[in-house]
Amino acid sequence: MVDFLWIGGKYDSCGDDASESKKERCRSHFRPVADWLKERHAPEQFTCPSVFRPGTHSRCNEAVTQRRYLVIESDLLSKVQMSSVISWRRQFMRLPAIVDTGGKSLHGWFDAPPPDFEAELKIILPNLGRSAEDKPMLDPALFKLAQPCRLPGAWRKLGKVRQALLYLDLEAAP
Repeated sequence: MVDFLWIGGKYDSCGDDASESKKERCRSHFRPVADWLKERHAPEQFTCPSVFRPGTHSRCNEAVTQRRYLVIESDLLSKVQMSSVISWRRQFMRLPAIVDTGGKSLHGWFDAPPPDFEAELKIILPNLGRSAEDKPMLDPALFKLAQPCRLPGAWRKLGKVRQALLYLDLEAAP
């Protein structure tokens, strides 16, 4: 089976009510992995940690065929703090990659957990290190199947900063 990945920008997905020409443009952002690997440069800032059904034009949960990774990230924690969270998570889940977003955060790419373990993570991760009145430390949107995340190698902030792959476990590759 061929895995279809989405790589795109903020508006490179569209709903069923979009025009046919817009749907065609959106479909061009869902391609087989082998096609994306032919690109010389990262074409856009975002990707998803899930694979999609062929021919889709919408980066929505219903179009996801399989979650491959669970990406944890935070808009509140520093890179040092996020490194600690990633290191802690690594005790329980395999860590194939870490991405520097080119901003203030890191994304930890972990193998997708089994459903029963994911239910526990939905409680633990957003509440990690916070009191009842605080915002979640880790982004709770990380559990959305089609949640976009930063693509390593892409330019951020109008070509001023590159999103970078900091760690890659080649043994973890499928």
